[in-house]
Amino acid sequence: MHMRILFSSTPAHGHLLPLVPLERAARRAGHVTAFLTHGSVADVVAPAEVLSAGATLGEALAEVQRRTGADASTDMSPSTRAEST
Repeated sequence: MHMRILFSSTPAHGHLLPLVPLERAARRAGHVTAFLTHGSVADVVAPAEVLSAGATLGEALAEVQRRTGADASTDMSPSTRAEST
């Protein structure tokens, strides 16, 4: 039985790269796969299909900083982490 499998991730290499081997194995097994992430990282998961959604990583980090004043790329405090998810 073949399935349609959607992998979803923020558009960050550290989040996407662990999923790539799983997606490739699923595709080799005959399943239809795609990634739900921002289109700016399509080259990272190629040749998998990308269903573009959400903001770029830079846009998301800028929004966290605008709302909290914290740099979410360096401040991993619980309050900043909660705001960035």
